[in-house]
Amino acid sequence: MDGEGVYTDSDQVRWPGIYVKGTFESKVQKKLQADRIIKEKRRLYEEKAREFFTNFQEAFTKSDKKTFKDNLGPYFATGESCGEFIAEPYPKFEEKLPDKWNEWFKLQFGDGKTIKFRALGSKEEAKLIAPA
Repeated sequence: MDGEGVYTDSDQVRWPGIYVKGTFESKVQKKLQADRIIKEKRRLYEEKAREFFTNFQEAFTKSDKKTFKDNLGPYFATGESCGEFIAEPYPKFEEKLPDKWNEWFKLQFGDGKTIKFRALGSKEEAKLIAPA
């Protein structure tokens, strides 16, 4: 048995926790619980990243020349929304035409089915991409 479960021993003592290869070790339960929480958080971040790109594509598709700025503006950082997290310079919608932004997003995201999002758990998991 792997994963979460409850084992009841011969003295009717219940042992809830995470089992690995059918064994329960009370010494590592806190670490296993923390690892499970981190894994779930990473999955949620990956989901949010995919959702961001999907929503951008939908907003671009339903926009016309007059509504590009209003519809795509929320996908770009502003001083009010991100000022305490990132410093300027950061990309602004006005720097490129909407079609160029869409090309860039498609280059990064593609059709959305082939790309695999991966939230990093540590800096050691990062890979340096060589410039083309």
